[in-house]
Amino acid sequence: MKSKKRIILLILTVLILVPLVIPVFTPYVLGTADGLAHKFRLVSFEHSLREGYLRPRWLADQALGYGSPIFIFNYLMPYYSIAVVNLFGLTVNLSTQVFIAATILLSFFFMFLLGRKLWGTNAGLVAGGVYAWAPYHLLTIFLYEGWGEFTAFVFPPLLLFLILKIRDLWEKCGVKAGKTRYIPEEMGKPLMFYLVMTVFSWFLFILTHNVSALLFSPLLLFLSFVAADFRLFKPFLLTVYAFLTTVFLGAFFWLPAISMDNLTAYPQLMAKEMEIRGSYFKSFYTLLSVAFSTIRSGSAGYYDFTIGLPIIVVFVVGLAFIIRYLVKLFKTSKIQMPKIANELVKVVTGREKLVIWLFVILFGSLYLSNHASNLLWDIPLFRFIVYPFRFLFPATFAGSLLAGWIGRKNNLIAITFILLAIVAGRPYTNPAIDKFPFSDGYFQKVQTVFHPPGTLKNMATREFLPQGADLSFLQNVQDEYLTSGKLPQKFVFTQGSGEVLSEDIKAERMQVVVASKSQSQLTVNAFYFPDWYVFVDGKQSVLDRDQYGRMRVWLSGGRHDILFVFGVSNIEKVGDAISILGVIFLAGSVYYLWRKSKLN
Repeated sequence: MKSKKRIILLILTVLILVPLVIPVFTPYVLGTADGLAHKFRLVSFEHSLREGYLRPRWLADQALGYGSPIFIFNYLMPYYSIAVVNLFGLTVNLSTQVFIAATILLSFFFMFLLGRKLWGTNAGLVAGGVYAWAPYHLLTIFLYEGWGEFTAFVFPPLLLFLILKIRDLWEKCGVKAGKTRYIPEEMGKPLMFYLVMTVFSWFLFILTHNVSALLFSPLLLFLSFVAADFRLFKPFLLTVYAFLTTVFLGAFFWLPAISMDNLTAYPQLMAKEMEIRGSYFKSFYTLLSVAFSTIRSGSAGYYDFTIGLPIIVVFVVGLAFIIRYLVKLFKTSKIQMPKIANELVKVVTGREKLVIWLFVILFGSLYLSNHASNLLWDIPLFRFIVYPFRFLFPATFAGSLLAGWIGRKNNLIAITFILLAIVAGRPYTNPAIDKFPFSDGYFQKVQTVFHPPGTLKNMATREFLPQGADLSFLQNVQDEYLTSGKLPQKFVFTQGSGEVLSEDIKAERMQVVVASKSQSQLTVNAFYFPDWYVFVDGKQSVLDRDQYGRMRVWLSGGRHDILFVFGVSNIEKVGDAISILGVIFLAGSVYYLWRKSKLN
């Protein structure tokens, strides 16, 4: 009987996922908002990896070879993952498609595990299907190709699943150990495993999309608190510990990212985006109308933001239930506020408290994506989130789980939700965007600044250029390149005269031997950034920038061996040190659990 159920489950999973994964593998390159930029950036990332830089920080190929410190600030995990896939000899486009398909499968799988753990197999299938087919999820894949954001869909269900596993194990420990003064031996290894997996998954989440991690971490901590039995408060403390350990481990990335971003053009871009944030709000009417208009047209465009029909149904059902409950409560309590407050406390702390709070997250997320929340967006923390529509992600997460809860006991309702999800999501697998017949060699071309060669798409380069980089100068360089097919020499004498005798150019280390008859100025056609250092004949020298933002150094007459090194700033060293402390802290905690469980 069990094997029959497993076969049926496998068939249903295939029926849900195959129609979603097949459209990912197009024989052409989709002209998504960010996809071409990511693929050019990947090529530069891999160049650095091949040169031996295990953590690329300066992408020398960016901006016509003038470079960018993008990976001091931008998420890393999707690039490492696709680079690994690319090692198997696949094209850049196909490697990306394999990775996208993997994130879809994992998003479904972890949401299925979470839904099944909470409310059974039906709930898991519905939650996983609604989550995988959610329009906002597919918008990030097929229209925006936001590598970080669609990869981030993998982690919230995985993390909540692991948090619940820790809760269950601790509860068993409590039953076996009475007051939980020690951890039973057979519980020690599983508890250590799930704790380490929670830390590791949260760590990857931060490296996948720091904005999504910022959005979800408070929600996951809160849901951990809600899910914990109040008599067993330690599972919640373990979750807090896992999060804090993750914050320590990820300090090498997030600490420089938030403290050094003023060295790039990024703050100015975000300030401009916040000034027009009104255009990024999505009212419920918009979400509703887009849900139907995309189904009618059979295709979706860049501005077709919606949570989709299944979650809209969940929202309406939840709203109707709340109104009905409140009316009944006011009638039975005869508008006596102490009684009403007492009843409400019972509801939010009762057996179905997780469901109630998921509804609160759904409603709250839709509110924060609505123009009615405009005043809240002046809070400094929201500066890092920037776009109100990003709250459609937690709305999708909570709504998918709630759809699973509604369909947990009724096969017909479960099937209806899954079919609605496929109908609502299908138009997003047929995006109304450009399709390019580019070969893999296209991504080996020079990385332009404003648009990928031959397109009007976004290269996403300008926001990460160092402060002082002159865009007008870059425009002239780009125009000259498009006309002649040649880029400027890397090293030029802009004052005095001299000769370049030899050069060895790598992404984060450039060595050049020059000779000049008198004092001269050597300018490097690469942008200045404070992490760059110059050594002339083995001694550190003064490095500054010219009016265009390029590096330059003064030389005396004669022959000179000059070394340019992209070093590590003090704040990056602090971040690295904190990360090392995080590793030590995690190892010590695991050892403590091992001792406490009497495994020795």
